[in-house]
Amino acid sequence: MEGVEIGKAISQYGDVGALTILVGLMVWYLKYQTKRQATREDKQDIEKAEREKARDQERKEESLFIRGLLKNDLKELHQDSVKNADLNKKSITLQKSIANQTIGALNIICDRLNGGNSKIAKIKDKLKAKADNEK
Repeated sequence: MEGVEIGKAISQYGDVGALTILVGLMVWYLKYQTKRQATREDKQDIEKAEREKARDQERKEESLFIRGLLKNDLKELHQDSVKNADLNKKSITLQKSIANQTIGALNIICDRLNGGNSKIAKIKDKLKAKADNEK
């Protein structure tokens, strides 16, 4: 209906016709706006779902990244622990050998300070053994 036809309808049917046309236009306008609103809401729902999906994907990737970091850190800690245990074993054996050498050196020093000499003691032992054999 164009503007001229609406004017003719109003003039022919009077106020009732105008009211009918106005009600018809209002019904059409409400249906049109409702349909547009539903379309907009559908688009918004789709966009919201896509944003949530993207956020979920980002969270999943972040979670996997953090798990990877923790896993790598734990592996490194384990490897460091194994290396540390090996170094502790080597350290203990070195300390033991150094302690034995130190004790041996201190024994030699003590013997010499007390007037003893291992070579002289060996010679004395040999002479004593010879003397015992001759008797």
